[in-house]
Amino acid sequence: MGVLRVAILSTFTLDFFTTLSIAMIAMFLGIGLINGNLVLYPSLVILILSPEYFLPIRDFGNDFHATLNGKNALGQIFDILAFPTTPQEDQLSSFTWNKDSTFIAKNLAFNYSHVDQSEFTVNKNAKMSGVVKKKSKPKVNKHTADELRNINLSLTGFQKVGIIGPTGAGKTTLMRILAGFLTPHLKDDNFTINGQNLAQLNQKSWQNQITYIPQDPYMFASSIRDNLTFYNPNASQEEIDAALKATDLDNFVASLKDGLNTRIGENGRGISGGQKQRIALARAFLAKDRKILFFDEPTAHLDIETEYELKQPMKKLMENHLVFFTTHRLHWLNDMDWCLVIENGEIVEQGTPDDLAKNGTVFKKLTQPLKEDLL
Repeated sequence: MGVLRVAILSTFTLDFFTTLSIAMIAMFLGIGLINGNLVLYPSLVILILSPEYFLPIRDFGNDFHATLNGKNALGQIFDILAFPTTPQEDQLSSFTWNKDSTFIAKNLAFNYSHVDQSEFTVNKNAKMSGVVKKKSKPKVNKHTADELRNINLSLTGFQKVGIIGPTGAGKTTLMRILAGFLTPHLKDDNFTINGQNLAQLNQKSWQNQITYIPQDPYMFASSIRDNLTFYNPNASQEEIDAALKATDLDNFVASLKDGLNTRIGENGRGISGGQKQRIALARAFLAKDRKILFFDEPTAHLDIETEYELKQPMKKLMENHLVFFTTHRLHWLNDMDWCLVIENGEIVEQGTPDDLAKNGTVFKKLTQPLKEDLL
């Protein structure tokens, strides 16, 4: 049975044995013709039809593969359906983020491997004033982006928060936790939003307020219009036109034969990386009722010319929003109100960019080699 399973799973094996069988039939027919036991035309018909005889076997192999793919997809669907929902009593009350809204994250801890967090110490010194440095101490283990520890953050109203750190420090992990895509180690008061304590941010009321723009924004195999209106399916034509103009997509769309009805392939096949990023920004412009923006290195895969073309519409978009912005392009820090420096899964420094430039040790270490990148 093991050999049969390998044969079924291997398209190459099926093709090989099918070809070998046809070759054996051809050899048998040839010998019969040479010996005068067979007639030419019936033999020729048999040889021509022999591949059709083996076609059901090949179809069986294809169907087996399709069944396995369906089984795996169904397992993923069941995993999603089995994901625990937030209990009614723990749900965030409906709200709209405004200039008086408050957000507090307290001693967040997360580990992809679910390592016991009891060994982690609590840092309560990270506040929104001056520059905060974490006291250095000997470390037994080297921590990575697989885990976050002692994340403390307090924000009010419309602020632009830059998040920087070396590759693998945990920036994207933190962004995913703050967006509600990952759940930190549960405590009743991991987060406090407008005075309400929450264990995690996988909350409908919270996620209805956010727009998430990653490094590689996902595009659906659908029309440009459908991709633009992802956050706001009921957007009017006037709103769409304004978003296209704000992101400099209007000329691109006008050049297409079918305009907004032009279909693009899965994950943006048929358009450039810069156009994908502009569509993602246009989505955010159309999501006027969402006042929290997450930019996870949105220009990481763009050339510097395209990035500077997008910078002005992005700066306009960030007005009157709470913004979380991770980047390795440090010229963006000039536009931030507050900056978090992450190293080995911890916020080691935070403050205004000017304060950090004067007093931030790790900040200086990160920015010194890239001074020429600052505006």
